[in-house]
Parts: sequence; C-alpha cells; structure tokens
Amino acid sequence: MLRKVMVIIKSGPEERSNIEEGLRISAAMIGMDYPQNLVFIDRGIECLLPNVLDDTDIWDYLKAAADLLGIYVLSDSLRERGLNVDDLNSELSATPVDITALSKMSRESDTVIAL
Repeated sequence: MLRKVMVIIKSGPEERSNIEEGLRISAAMIGMDYPQNLVFIDRGIECLLPNVLDDTDIWDYLKAAADLLGIYVLSDSLRERGLNVDDLNSELSATPVDITALSKMSRESDTVIAL
C-alpha cells in the first residue's frame, strides 16, 4: 500500500537549496506514482510569484509538480503578505486552502516533510 505524503515548502526564494530539495523529493515521488500533496506556506508563497525563481531547474520541477499534482497555498500566508491567488504565477494554477483544510490534509498523510 502506498502511503500518502505531504511536502510543505515554507522557505523563501533565497533559500534555494531547501526549495530545490523539496521539489526534487516531490518529483521523485511523482516518478514512482506516490500520492502526495505539495503545499506552500509562509515565505514559500513568495516562490510562486511571477519571475521570482530564475533557476530553470527549480522552475521545471515546480511546473511539473503543478501540472501533474496541482499545488496548494495556505490562504493565511497569502493574506499575511497582502497577496491573493491572482498575484501568483498563473501558469501554476495554485489552489488556496485554509488552515482547516491544511490540517485535514496533514492528518490524512502518513508522512509530512517540511522544508
């Protein structure tokens, strides 16, 4: 039985190694057909703004995850930064979730990885 995993990106754009690590983990799990949720919270939200990630490898991982899995953003983190989902890169089609939905996703996951 495959276990469900949640990958949380909370690092800001300047913490490239954390972001890249989280997205590589996500990509590896996609390659193994491993179910997962990819969620951006706190400073991680800033990674989804247009033209912020200039590293093509990181962008490719992020775009693949968005296309194959869909990505979630914590609505509280958006609000704290004065942003809404329309401010994020439209190519990523991020889905906002509130803290209750995030908590439920976490409870349904066997493993949570936060970077």
